[in-house]
Amino acid sequence: MKNAVCMTLCWLCAGWTLAQVKTWTTTQDFNEGLYFNTNSTAVPGEIRLNRLGTAPVPFINIPVGGPELAARGWNPSPGRIVRVNTDTGVVAGEYRLTPEALSSAPSRAVVDSQGNVWVTNRYEASGTHSVTKIGVIVGGTRYYRPLPGVYIPHPLGEYVREPLYTTGVDRDGDGYIRTSAGLGNLLPWVGTAGNDLDSSVPPDAVGTVRQAADELITVFKRLSTGGNRTRAVAIDENDDIWVGNDPGGAFQVWKLDGDDGRRLQAITVGGSYVYSMFYQGGFLWVSQTAEGVRRVDVTTGAVVAVSGTNVGDLSTVTPYDDNKLITAGAQNHSPAEWMMVDAATASVISRTTTPGSTDIRGVTVDQSGNVWVTSRGLWSGGDFRVYKYTPGGLLINQFYTGDRPCGLGRDSNGLIWVTHVGNPGNLSNGNWATVIDPEANDGMGAIIGYVGLGTGSYNYSDGTGATTSQIAREGEWRVVYDSFRPNLKWGVITWLADVPAQTSLQVYARAANTRLGLNQATFYQYQQSGDDPEGAVAGRYVEIRVRLSRELGTPQDLTPALQSLTIRYAKGTVSGTVGLGNWLSLQFPNANFILRPVEGGSDIAINDIELGPFGAFAFTTPARGTYFLLAQSSHWLRQRLTVPIVITDDGSHGNVFALHNGDIDRDNAITDSDLAIILSTYGLVTDDLTGDGLVDDSDLAVVLFNFGLIGD
Repeated sequence: MKNAVCMTLCWLCAGWTLAQVKTWTTTQDFNEGLYFNTNSTAVPGEIRLNRLGTAPVPFINIPVGGPELAARGWNPSPGRIVRVNTDTGVVAGEYRLTPEALSSAPSRAVVDSQGNVWVTNRYEASGTHSVTKIGVIVGGTRYYRPLPGVYIPHPLGEYVREPLYTTGVDRDGDGYIRTSAGLGNLLPWVGTAGNDLDSSVPPDAVGTVRQAADELITVFKRLSTGGNRTRAVAIDENDDIWVGNDPGGAFQVWKLDGDDGRRLQAITVGGSYVYSMFYQGGFLWVSQTAEGVRRVDVTTGAVVAVSGTNVGDLSTVTPYDDNKLITAGAQNHSPAEWMMVDAATASVISRTTTPGSTDIRGVTVDQSGNVWVTSRGLWSGGDFRVYKYTPGGLLINQFYTGDRPCGLGRDSNGLIWVTHVGNPGNLSNGNWATVIDPEANDGMGAIIGYVGLGTGSYNYSDGTGATTSQIAREGEWRVVYDSFRPNLKWGVITWLADVPAQTSLQVYARAANTRLGLNQATFYQYQQSGDDPEGAVAGRYVEIRVRLSRELGTPQDLTPALQSLTIRYAKGTVSGTVGLGNWLSLQFPNANFILRPVEGGSDIAINDIELGPFGAFAFTTPARGTYFLLAQSSHWLRQRLTVPIVITDDGSHGNVFALHNGDIDRDNAITDSDLAIILSTYGLVTDDLTGDGLVDDSDLAVVLFNFGLIGD
């Protein structure tokens, strides 16, 4: 019975095929991928930029713990990031920011266009501070691993297989991304000398992480400083980062490589330490408390101070749009106020006085263009409020969200998230994040939920990536397509798009034989629709990346629009399935193929073609014309398809083989010698025909059932 069932399943598998062309053109098609500050709903069936920047992925990253919070009365705990899924309100993970031997006081957090978060660590070791990059993971199945090599599905397992999207790195090569599963699940990070502990200290050294158990922690770059702490961090249009640093009393901003953290550039800005900053259009806007806000040209190094009266002791600086930015007063700035600044002239153009504390920190802008600020009151007291204003300075509403509100972020749904330094002396008030719907209550806004964090958060950056998307004026759509065919060479991509002046649309692809392997592959850019990579993109899985952008200063509703995209196999691809009769294992041996000219001539051998699930195969050939196609694998007889195939530039597809098992001696016939081998190896592993790990009655039945057959 076992043999009969196996035989039936394998013949059914042999008929399984996939198309050699894949097209995305409807909203349903595009929903197979992921949107990064893009959508296909504003105009159904078109991928367009969001009118205002939104978070690239549905998460907010909240810095918590460390000595800065302990000094405010919270129980000492490691500095770390708590990541919350903003669609569900569930804590998705918790991540260390330094090896366990070092101390971390996480301060500012920014998210790049791919969803990675970068966090600065104010405290770490004497004279040294750092910045850490944590990747992102979306989808996949979680597994619990009780023993090495044993994986059991479990929703709180630390091992994720087949994610829809990740920027993590499978450091141990087990085919899974090991990462935190939720609040309190903080994985170990034992750094050693010469590795994660100190290898990144030289400015030009890379910070690639090698020893963290959590495989979403990818970069840890230590910065040698003169004692002042690294606070500010910003992202530029290439996803490289800028951090404030003090290498011995000369206050600087450093540009670090977004892939590995090595220093690329240093600009001396003077003054005091850099408190807050963002990047836009070739300029860094930095706040330096005593000096106020200054504009730094990253090409020339020129520094211009924002002009106006009472522009000192400012805390946060954040973009409003392409032409304006917002800054707010710190604890020693009086009166309590926020200011709108013209970017072109670097001058204050409006001021709005707030009714609460002079200690203003978090600032964000909602999807309707309204301005939100937090009155933290950590140093100067106050009423602990979050204020919502029109851009002209009219107070719309105010909210009590918890003691000492500090951080503000806007998620991918346009909701406002508030984090708090909190007050451990007041029943741990503020050890949560508060969620506000800014459009509820007829546009007045309303609190709609809370997410517990277990402690406070010393942070006033957005932590979602909405600010990055807003100032970058860029977005992406990404999709991964599984061909089921290892080493498949991908060919032409064609697309239909509307690309107005001052916008751009770029298409890239990369491929690998595993989903996780995609992160190690290099994207190939298709210069135009119909471009052929000529073998540069090869692998079972292909990831397509469409990047949309508009130029600085253009209208917010200006966008390119992708209407359809099609990818094809490479020219001359022959594909199909090889059904291996009576085979139980999910691992398939390689197959050999022969192209035999119908009109006569020499055979063309194509050997060692790796088979995918259900025996799916593909190979490319320069041969064109009519051929008989033959296939053979290991202890299966060779088979020739009855009908010749015609190979053109479009290849030949849907070729289905059903090979007979039992040719142990590889003479292309099942005879007495094969029967003798089975009998002599009975009970052993050698010459197992069914893939169940043992030569037994089922293997003997295969030989007897197919006895006397001869291959083509």
